[in-house]
Amino acid sequence: MNRKNRFFWGWLGMAVLLSALMLGTGCSREQAPPPPPPQQSAAPAAPAPGTPTPAAPGAQPAAPAGNISQVQMGMTVDQVKQIMGNPAEMKQTGAMMEYKYYTPQKVEVKFQNNQVVAIETH
Repeated sequence: MNRKNRFFWGWLGMAVLLSALMLGTGCSREQAPPPPPPQQSAAPAAPAPGTPTPAAPGAQPAAPAGNISQVQMGMTVDQVKQIMGNPAEMKQTGAMMEYKYYTPQKVEVKFQNNQVVAIETH
């Protein structure tokens, strides 16, 4: 092998070795998470103790665990929503509609023809 070929293969081998080391180091390095986005405005001050907190427009308050005892057979969908708020899940199969609420236990309220026909707690 002449001197030119040894020089070429030496540099090529060194370049391959350095590339492998750089790739191996780059893959094992942990990246820092991106910085949080800048805040648009300051957070509103907390209300004084005992002051009711206004709900967001259209939002229903969380349903307390005891409210399910107020739901009765024959109630309409609107009456149940007044007591329990909006359901976490809804499912409709034909004329049967099922609302699911997650209080400390899972509650399923089933409607047929806009009236409660079953109340199940799990």
